Amino acid sequence: MAVLLMREFQLITLRVSLEGSGQTRGGTVRVQLEGFEHGSHSVEWGPVDFALGEFGLPSRLDVSEAYFGKYELHVPGPLLQTLEQWMGDHNEARTPLWVYLVKPYGYLGLVPWERELVAAAGVPVLRLPDFLEPPLDTRSPLDIGLVCTVPPKVGKAAVRLPQLEEGVRILAGELPRPSHLHLFCGVDTREMARDAFATMGNVTVYDPGREDDQAEDAWFRWILEAMRGTALDTVHFLTHGVISADGGMLALSASPGSDRPGGFYPAAAQVDQFLAAVGAWGAAFHVPADRSTDLGVRYVADSLGMIRPGTVLYHDPQLDDGTGLRAACELMYATDPAPAPQSRATFMYIQPERVLNPGGASDLRANMRNSSRRERWDAQLPSGYQESLSGKTLPGYVQSVERMSEKWAAVLDSNDLSLPPAPLGTANALDVPYLSAEEQSAVDDAIGKLRSVVAEFALDELEGTARFDEDTPAAFEAEMGAEEA
Repeated sequence: MAVLLMREFQLITLRVSLEGSGQTRGGTVRVQLEGFEHGSHSVEWGPVDFALGEFGLPSRLDVSEAYFGKYELHVPGPLLQTLEQWMGDHNEARTPLWVYLVKPYGYLGLVPWERELVAAAGVPVLRLPDFLEPPLDTRSPLDIGLVCTVPPKVGKAAVRLPQLEEGVRILAGELPRPSHLHLFCGVDTREMARDAFATMGNVTVYDPGREDDQAEDAWFRWILEAMRGTALDTVHFLTHGVISADGGMLALSASPGSDRPGGFYPAAAQVDQFLAAVGAWGAAFHVPADRSTDLGVRYVADSLGMIRPGTVLYHDPQLDDGTGLRAACELMYATDPAPAPQSRATFMYIQPERVLNPGGASDLRANMRNSSRRERWDAQLPSGYQESLSGKTLPGYVQSVERMSEKWAAVLDSNDLSLPPAPLGTANALDVPYLSAEEQSAVDDAIGKLRSVVAEFALDELEGTARFDEDTPAAFEAEMGAEEA
């Protein structure tokens, strides 16, 4: 699907793939630069093969060496030199360079592409998502979550107040539209946050309902309960990360209400489930300025960008000159296409249509959108539904259903295009089941009906006539059809 976006928007793309077989796909990285001459696709340079070692990557990461920051990842010098010359000679419009990581690509998402490509290319560098449709954004005032904590065993690299203050200042006061920031802090940062932001009316610092919740996912349970059915548009994580044999994981304290030993280590798939439950269309990950390595957080952010539709942002304050995070947030939360950040400190998975002048195309997805699945589903919604909810904060269940719909749309798109599923065991790929034509039609119809039923209930709730009790599931089944429900 990324290839369709490349051609639809005529993007300048650095295509990167692993050659071989298995999780690491051998030791060869194939790179080529693709562009458009007079509207026609062309390979401008390559393909050229590099060894994994030329990127500082082993065939398999050693967990201990990754934890202590022993890996020094980089983009090979010959690739940077070639790219610098080509962009200077051919990209007069200075449109962004898009990095397309062909799935499955093993550890290549950990390479700091933006850190070095921005300087060589002289333009913004973005990562190309493998989904056709952007997530639904209601354009209403924003509800943003910020999770801030570190496990006790990495307390020596705790979150510092200046970094937290900068994030809060941007998210609560410098975005393109009004926002309310919901702060979920561990015991290591809660009092610091409460003292620092007590006078800000659009910042809420939450207390955990339980002093020491023993549940493994206590953090995510707490946030869902605290929001009480209100959706979060995006969730930002300011925390450390680690790498295990199975991939990257965030590193949170064991419980939001205590500083007991241990930690909560969600991988990208669990973060994805939480984001869907809270209705978030986007996520951002910020590594603390004091840390031994950023690979764990970088791994989670990159994996998430490949398994869910929606904007994903990664930010490294050590590389930020004071403009990177601000520019990235302006793009992430803009209601109209906005300039991409030209920053070494960030990477973003974002739909090209959200970016001002993303490539050489002038007719932005007119043909694709006319036949989009979402438009067919939208046609089934109650009359006046979208107008009634315009500018309002949507109930959490509406946003959660939208996130589920977007995931299934990606599955159906992959089946429509007869794209092969990624090999099993690859962490950076959406698990796409094969569906027969009959199954595709049934899923398509069921999602359309589900969105319609949820929309009817949301309208009733706005009018004060909604009623949810023990009879509601039966009524829902009767309207949807038991098998489809």
